[in-house]
Amino acid sequence: MDCRSKSAAKFRLVLTMWTLVSAILTGQPALAEEDRFASDWWPMLNHDSMNSGYSHSTVPDSPVVLWSIPAKDFLPGDGLAVYDGKVCLIKDDRVSGAEILACFDAITGHELWQFEPSISSESFGGTPTMDGDRVYLGTRRSPSGPGAMYCLNTDSGELIWRNEVSSIGCTGSSAIGAIISNAEVVYKTSQYHDQGIDPYVVSKSEFCDRLTGEGVRTVDFGDTSVSLPALVNGTDMYVSHNMSEYYPWYLWKVDAETGEVIWNVEFFDESPIVVDQRIYGFDYGELVCRSAANGQMIWSYPIGMMKTPAVNGGKLYAAMSDGWFRCFDVATGEVIWARDCDTPWTSGVSAGNGKVLAAMGGGGGILCLDAENGKKLWKYTIPSPHGASGYRPIVIADGRIYITNVVNLVLHR
Repeated sequence: MDCRSKSAAKFRLVLTMWTLVSAILTGQPALAEEDRFASDWWPMLNHDSMNSGYSHSTVPDSPVVLWSIPAKDFLPGDGLAVYDGKVCLIKDDRVSGAEILACFDAITGHELWQFEPSISSESFGGTPTMDGDRVYLGTRRSPSGPGAMYCLNTDSGELIWRNEVSSIGCTGSSAIGAIISNAEVVYKTSQYHDQGIDPYVVSKSEFCDRLTGEGVRTVDFGDTSVSLPALVNGTDMYVSHNMSEYYPWYLWKVDAETGEVIWNVEFFDESPIVVDQRIYGFDYGELVCRSAANGQMIWSYPIGMMKTPAVNGGKLYAAMSDGWFRCFDVATGEVIWARDCDTPWTSGVSAGNGKVLAAMGGGGGILCLDAENGKKLWKYTIPSPHGASGYRPIVIADGRIYITNVVNLVLHR
């Protein structure tokens, strides 16, 4: 049995009772799918559940620092979310040593509240997800206890619900990443089995009611490590998986309601972008475009390596390892424009209302290009010996830019 059929054989769906949520429950209603993605906020990693990296927000014509926060205790690998005038991100607490969730006023930078995990062994990880008056964030693997997904009130920082991932019979568990689809929150759980000569990970996607946290269904991927999924229309799930370091990565398309594997193709990228029935990502030295309907290859382009691209309006924007910034026609794969920036890139691409942004390595700062022709509009050097760091995209929200680096969290308008 090859790795594809073995993976499919282990794949199963667990259903629990569907929950009817009354309008009498507290909490603002979830945004409709089209309203959430059309907003000018940046509520989750890569902006939306499709990983598009595009916000309808305007981008400043010239950068002006509005506020900054000493961020030497922030974790540069973790991203931030901005929604309804608030910024949520993870930082290290100097007193307890825990990784905690902090919320700031998006206009002034004033800290509104902090929340530390309920169990001392837990540490938050990943990028927060904001929706309505709620923020969702999971915990990293803990060697001495279970992982968990938390839901907090964004106004007060109070705990609304906490879903624990069982660590019984394994050497640890985690709950990382969350996306919102209609009335549900979807997140990935992992249970680690490191003892013995053949370590493995059991991975699942949990679907819960966004208001109550009550489980709706579980998609069980079996003994395989999986990426955070891309989710389209609440039903089509795209997730990369890898059984071990000895096997290649594969991409599954899964019916999120039944658990059926619709197709499975070799695909290296752990963060597939799914926009307008096409899938984009990095695949063994190439930028590839595949059909979301059947997984078939549409076009490819040799690139070496790249950071996470952004897709909007029939164009894909990619910062590549050869120092070039390229714009592709998503229909044909042809290069529309290319700009030699002669730099390594330290973030994925973010796009917003006619402009594209990425962080340059070697202290090069932030580069802003015209999305139509690649013309350089401005460059901003962060006042730090390290420049911008971390691979998370620059956040564009409500006419402002939010940047994390090893010294400051900086806001531009």
